[in-house]
Amino acid sequence: MSTSNVSSAHVDQAASVVSGALLRNPKIDWVLPENADVFGNPVYSGLTSARATTKVKIGGPSGGVGGLLNVKQGHLAFAVAAAGNLAGWNAADGLCRMIGGDSVPTNYPFVTRLFDSSNITTIKQTPAEGATYDWFGTPTYQAPYLKAWKVS
Repeated sequence: MSTSNVSSAHVDQAASVVSGALLRNPKIDWVLPENADVFGNPVYSGLTSARATTKVKIGGPSGGVGGLLNVKQGHLAFAVAAAGNLAGWNAADGLCRMIGGDSVPTNYPFVTRLFDSSNITTIKQTPAEGATYDWFGTPTYQAPYLKAWKVS
């Protein structure tokens, strides 16, 4: 295993860091950036420079349209997306409960979904779809919150 540190402030350096690492260690077969939305394209450029796009796979966390489009195009082998809308409802619920003097749950659900070539075509990769819960299933997750807040 090999690691390289490139912060999102220096994402422009990622391609050269990746290609350099591949030239020093030709046994590398996976690159797992901490944020595939930010680093997916630069990492793929690094693979291209090192002529390793068929040998080395890229995958990682991605909650945005860009990362999922990279999966669809074959630039990423997989992307793990988290349900950002649900996280927002969890935060709002905690605040509402604190304001109301109630206890706050410590085990809020955290929903993720792995996208790869076997399922990426089942969703639309658009900003509008990304702003919904549709990538993760039916948006009925709101019902228990609304019930707890006594607004449904």
